[in-house]
Amino acid sequence: MARYNPNDERQFQRLRESLEQSRKQLKKFSNQYIQNLRQYVGRRYGESGTSDKMPINMLRQAVDIWGRKLVTQAPAALVTTRNFELKPRAIELGLALEHLFQEINFADTLQHLAKMALMGFGAIKVGIAPTTHWTSENYRFDPGQPYAEPILVEDWFHDITARRVDEWDFAGNRYRVDYEDLMENPEFNEAAKREISPNESGDATDFGEGEENRSNISSGDENSWDKDDYRQKVELQDIWLPMDGLIVTSVFDNPSRPLLVREWEGPENGPYDFLAFCSVPGNILPSEPASLIYDMNEALNQMVCKVIRQGHRQRTIALVDQVAASDGTGKNIVEAEDGDYLTVQRPDSAKEINLGGVNQNSMALAVWLRQMASYMGGNIDLIGGLSAQSSTARQDQILAESSSELVSHMQGTLEAFTRRVTRSLGWYLYHDPLIQLPLTKRMAGGAIERTIIYGPEAREADFYEFNLDIQPYTMRSQSPEQRLEKLLKIVTQVVAPMLPMLAQQGTQLNMRHLMKLISRYGNLPELEECLIDNMMPLMNGVQGPTHDSTGKPANSERRYVRENVATGGTGPSRDNILMQSLMSGSSQVTPQQLNQMSQI
Repeated sequence: MARYNPNDERQFQRLRESLEQSRKQLKKFSNQYIQNLRQYVGRRYGESGTSDKMPINMLRQAVDIWGRKLVTQAPAALVTTRNFELKPRAIELGLALEHLFQEINFADTLQHLAKMALMGFGAIKVGIAPTTHWTSENYRFDPGQPYAEPILVEDWFHDITARRVDEWDFAGNRYRVDYEDLMENPEFNEAAKREISPNESGDATDFGEGEENRSNISSGDENSWDKDDYRQKVELQDIWLPMDGLIVTSVFDNPSRPLLVREWEGPENGPYDFLAFCSVPGNILPSEPASLIYDMNEALNQMVCKVIRQGHRQRTIALVDQVAASDGTGKNIVEAEDGDYLTVQRPDSAKEINLGGVNQNSMALAVWLRQMASYMGGNIDLIGGLSAQSSTARQDQILAESSSELVSHMQGTLEAFTRRVTRSLGWYLYHDPLIQLPLTKRMAGGAIERTIIYGPEAREADFYEFNLDIQPYTMRSQSPEQRLEKLLKIVTQVVAPMLPMLAQQGTQLNMRHLMKLISRYGNLPELEECLIDNMMPLMNGVQGPTHDSTGKPANSERRYVRENVATGGTGPSRDNILMQSLMSGSSQVTPQQLNQMSQI
């Protein structure tokens, strides 16, 4: 098969036509992502949020809870090898990757990508930062440093006719660069540079559908990239051609020729990766998780706003007959304060009535819609810890484990994606002869730390002799309370039963250090003050027993009594009872319903 030549005018024209058709189709998905984003931020986000009121934004709640369950910090890299001689090098490569994660703020990148994929899809570009900034606006990346940069939905494009990622003929992204940096770059084609004017962005993504939507909604609907820039900018695009092994750089809007054509020299999976949580067979573009509750959230807030309007229209007024109105009785009733008494001749001359108010069926529907939104989101209330779903903590734990299958699936997808990106970053880190990183390596089981320089001499073996993996649990942070719970569980269930065996091997539990950890994780600094050193002599390595002079028996008996205490019911049970009460036309909960609620 003949290789594609981007410098050929006809071949480049065919590529331009394919790009235009791809961006036209992707525009619809970009608009859908912007709609999800506007509903996520709600109405109170400058002037660019949704125009509808969102008193109960279940989509925002779902995306935030899903995001916290997916990633909160950078992963720990686990590098292994079957070659025993390379095991120390594998450990050093893992340390170098974790050092790089901190340098490029990889945790923030993963959080950004996860949130984009929850409302659309996520795309990332991995490479080596050049000596100039013509490939990215991100100043956080040092020249020559491997980077992983998320791509906004509206800046991404790929072969829309492909059925899978490994079938696409092209993929790429657009970005902005400084006009002066571009013109001074000697790598770019001089003839192509002469056709460029500053602040050239154009309307290549409009396609007659009105003003272009962008993820940067906080800048306002009237925003355009060529307005209010104190530095002159130009929009470029990088196009990756995997079948030909080329990277083509050109002006984004209606290019006539490429600025630069490069041979691809990098990891085998290319410079781009794609994150999709809910894949659709035969299609690269996914169905985003936010679509599960988008319509439900819209209907819920419309109904809640209707109930609120009904509440505003509710009036309580007093009716008096003509006699009471003429003799001043009606006026006295209206002006009376709470607790006052009035002397009247005809008590039945005045009557209080209520007009308007909340419709009970509307209120019941709003409660049901909120329940369904939580249900469609994978039981958001439970996985987010918003309310109890059962009468005991153990039952809630079982429910949480079974109801988080949606989150577990997304966690697995994100972990596989992170593993691929980590492998690409590792490839760049391993093959760059100029990178030298100061690392701290623990020796002798972690008791000794030594500073090493990770340089070219540590990267003599073939990169593919190493197996790069990540430790998924490290992507989600643990609170001090969670750490304390795990620590005590391991000490009581694992370490304590093994103490006699450990003593025979000359190992003992460091109780003082254990109490320090308990004091730190439990936020009880005064706990350490309760410990004093016991200076009693040891007999055969074992501290002598202390005898109690009070005459207490050596053995004692304890009884544990469990008592069920009503907690007022779970969140779903209270909602169900409320709906039953509203649908029956009653404004009060019966004792039978209270008893039923406490038993659910």
